[in-house]
Amino acid sequence: MQRRSRTAACSIAISNQKATLYWAGLTGLMLAVVMLLCAG
Repeated sequence: MQRRSRTAACSIAISNQKATLYWAGLTGLMLAVVMLLCAG
């Protein structure tokens, strides 16, 4: 039971980290596009 809950918490943390990385990359990409448009 304890091991099962621990693995569940780990999977949740991993998925949360993936989502954070995804949004960070998306935000960085949008900022890069805006900067390119401003420079152009």
